[in-house]
Amino acid sequence: MTSGRELSSRIRAEESTVRRLVHICLPLFLLYYAVPDDTWIGIDKKLVLLGALLLFLVFELLRLGYQIRVFGTREYEMDNMAAYLWAGIGFTVAFLLFDFALVVPAVLGMAWIDPLNGFLRSRKSRLYPWLSFASYLVLAAIALCVVSSFAPPSIVLIAAAGAASGIAAEQKRIRFVDDDFLMLVVPLFAMTVVSWI
Repeated sequence: MTSGRELSSRIRAEESTVRRLVHICLPLFLLYYAVPDDTWIGIDKKLVLLGALLLFLVFELLRLGYQIRVFGTREYEMDNMAAYLWAGIGFTVAFLLFDFALVVPAVLGMAWIDPLNGFLRSRKSRLYPWLSFASYLVLAAIALCVVSSFAPPSIVLIAAAGAASGIAAEQKRIRFVDDDFLMLVVPLFAMTVVSWI
């Protein structure tokens, strides 16, 4: 017979696996750019994006107000905004305010490097954070080569700025702001500034 502690541990492991799988699938949100700019189902796609965020905000207020535990949320999120809402805010800010060519590496970095960070940290690997930085750098450089018209030296500098700021944003724990938001917005600001140089 399974004890309560074993069951709780198994549920936490399953939730962690689900969170990582969701992270890996997040680049699917880049399909937003494939939708025509003028209208989508008769509504401007920016309004659809803002409407979806509003729905998430209402759900989150209800979840916090009624202390509803949603599968995948962590214990500290019972009293704080959940990571999925922070990610939604980050995606909205990214899609509405930043250049597509920079959003792509930022989204890939948040989606794929954040779970790598968690994996390396959970195993107390000496490769953390260097493997994460190198992976982000290569991923961002490839993305920039594919979706931007930046010259190769600029690509290296922009990718390095994204990798360094993305890893730094994930390492720094801020009580009320989730790293899913920070790993999108901080690298976007850094890459934008470097792209202007």
